[in-house]
Amino acid sequence: MLDGKDIIPVKLYDDRKENYIEINYTFDKVYRSWLKKLLDFVKKVAEERDKYSEEVLKSAEYSFLGTAESVADQFFYFLMKDEMSEATGNSPLDMLCKYISDESTPIGFLENRNYMINLCTKEFNAFLQGQIFDFYISMWSCFETAINAIFSPYSAQLEDKLNNSHFKKNLNFLKQCFQGKEEKEWVSNIFTEHKSEFIKKFPKYVSFSDEINFLFGEILKNYTRDKKKDKEILLYCGRLRNTLHNNGLNKGDDKEIMIGNHVFKMKHSEKVYYESYQDIMLLVNEIFDIYAEILKAWNIDKEDR
Repeated sequence: MLDGKDIIPVKLYDDRKENYIEINYTFDKVYRSWLKKLLDFVKKVAEERDKYSEEVLKSAEYSFLGTAESVADQFFYFLMKDEMSEATGNSPLDMLCKYISDESTPIGFLENRNYMINLCTKEFNAFLQGQIFDFYISMWSCFETAINAIFSPYSAQLEDKLNNSHFKKNLNFLKQCFQGKEEKEWVSNIFTEHKSEFIKKFPKYVSFSDEINFLFGEILKNYTRDKKKDKEILLYCGRLRNTLHNNGLNKGDDKEIMIGNHVFKMKHSEKVYYESYQDIMLLVNEIFDIYAEILKAWNIDKEDR
């Protein structure tokens, strides 16, 4: 038994099943935990997907029920293949190196071998971290795509609402720049006359959080989870995705959420701290659970409209 490893003895029999040799496979406990969490997630996705017909699942609004599993499959494949290789101490490495190297240049073979050994023994942690971050970014992007599809029919409605609000705020600011009642009325009339031009020249950007707020506030009447908490979770998860594009640095304000008994924190101008990278699976599961509830509420509300 090695620290963080499990050694599994295996008997390999000959074709007649009479003689055998015994070898040891060495498996990593961290990888085991990752693989189990991914398997549980894939099963959850499949169970949710089974609630809908194949015809319904073709719609963009339901895409996350397929892409979520695909993203998990990709990460699982990487971990599975890496673990199977590591289990035998990367024993085929020399044969693989010879297979892909030019046999006429022995020095080239040694260079290739050293390069491959370095990847297997020194760089794998960086690759694993990169895979984890890619997994999360892809998962969030697929979720965002599905939500955008659900929100799409209401985009013009929200744009009008945000543009009108944006216009009123600017009008109020301008009026505050004048003291006299007549001046205020004059600037208000002039500005209102040019409202459409103002909105066209200075349209309000509709963010993903705007879409979520609109869906939770005006569309998803039958949403049974805690809307306020779920909006905070999604805001945190979206911000976390942004930090991964900023080398882990949080450029926004401090943020904190709790999922179960686990607290997630990020502080302004600091890199996000992870007690364990596997905590990301708590966020991924929560994102999917929120999406599943959004779909359910959206379907009920659609029947009522």
